[in-house]
Amino acid sequence: MSGRRHHFIPQFLQRGFASHSTNKDFYTWVYRKGEINPFNSNIKNIGMEGDFYSAEKETALDDAITKAESEFGSFVDDLRKAEETIKIDKLKAAKLIAHLEVRTKNIRINFRNAGTHVVNEMVKFLGDTANCERFVRNQVKIEAKNMIDEELTKRNVPRNLLPIARIKLAPLIEQKIPEMTQHMSLMMGYLRENLPTLFSNSAKSGHINALTKSHTPPIKVSVYEKLNFKIISTGDMKIPLGDSGVIFNVDGEREFKPYFEKGNKLLAVILPISSTRLLVGSINDYLFNCVIHRHRFNIIGVNGQRYTTASSVGKTL
Repeated sequence: MSGRRHHFIPQFLQRGFASHSTNKDFYTWVYRKGEINPFNSNIKNIGMEGDFYSAEKETALDDAITKAESEFGSFVDDLRKAEETIKIDKLKAAKLIAHLEVRTKNIRINFRNAGTHVVNEMVKFLGDTANCERFVRNQVKIEAKNMIDEELTKRNVPRNLLPIARIKLAPLIEQKIPEMTQHMSLMMGYLRENLPTLFSNSAKSGHINALTKSHTPPIKVSVYEKLNFKIISTGDMKIPLGDSGVIFNVDGEREFKPYFEKGNKLLAVILPISSTRLLVGSINDYLFNCVIHRHRFNIIGVNGQRYTTASSVGKTL
């Protein structure tokens, strides 16, 4: 059990960006999006959130992730020390990429934001009394027949009498529409006030359930295992570690993403493993030096809340 301070950016990755260390701890610079001044902090306090991988003090998922980190951490340590010409184990690299991708906070934030947007639009529409009444009437028109038939059947009303019963009950249902509209309006008010909390909780539980099934999804591994991986040194140019860890370069309007989606054409996966070294996977030869200079701002600010690095590169951005 690793406690309740769960790192969505694992410490084994952050150690490659340490500004300094003691016998027990590693420190790095933190550059928060939208803020000018960086600060130096213990990596124990970076890229973490209390009970991020647990619900109601359940520790099974975090324990499983902690166990997996031991193997991934050793692999990343070896890559940091290796020659750039080393032949990289595709399966190990693919598992590392898949694992880091699905555990990121960006996945959870994206689900929360998408769901919140959809429901916000619904609340906005149904918040209008006229729209709400039209919606209720339409639903009653669609559902009333089945609801009446089901209830009367339970009461042993002969099926041949159901059409007559529906006609007789129609005025009663019409009388109930204002009351149903009022209830719907109250529900929209509740959603409006509680939407952020509801979707945050839903996003967390959904993310945890998915990770519990697999924190290294085989379907993701099968995609990334087809890539050719290599180590690329950036020389004097310092590279920060983004809050998503892995960066996906895809063919499309948004070239760099924190996760790979179905329908995207994958050009490369980019994982900073230190401030001067990256693990890059691609189908063909990837002209990384050209791309990183041309899209430097895109790469270091993919979807970030924060990013870390050992250097003062943030001052030159």
